[in-house]
Amino acid sequence: MNRLTQQEAKMLIDMLKNIAQGKVDFPSEKGRISPPLLAKSIDEKENFVIDISRAGINANKATYQARHKRTNQILLRLDLNPTQRHPNPDGSMIEAGVNHLHIYTEEHGDRWAIAFDTENKELDEICYLFFDRFNIIERPEIIVDRQLRLPI
Repeated sequence: MNRLTQQEAKMLIDMLKNIAQGKVDFPSEKGRISPPLLAKSIDEKENFVIDISRAGINANKATYQARHKRTNQILLRLDLNPTQRHPNPDGSMIEAGVNHLHIYTEEHGDRWAIAFDTENKELDEICYLFFDRFNIIERPEIIVDRQLRLPI
């Protein structure tokens, strides 16, 4: 895996992006969206992959992940309802059950995380919060249980 510099990673996260797919079925139980979502920078020079996966035992546990396609580097990863405490490289700790966003750093890869407020939204609505954080401006509609959910 190619390591990105901090400046490259920030540029990739901050750039405006579009997702080509018009609709996506949100995983209703254990599993992941397939195929993953593909995003492009608006200048169409950079490509990204967004994965959404769900755990089976805890219905509210999910992970949203945004990767840079060329380097396969995880730029952002949102963990919802984690069962374990998350230690950061500096020794600080995010308690179990606290939703947190992993943000790429040159020194620590995707091991650094901050608490992430989901505003008591449903899992599919949180997906739009994640899209916003990753600067997705043209987003797909999320379909849950065969009912169309519109972006928040």
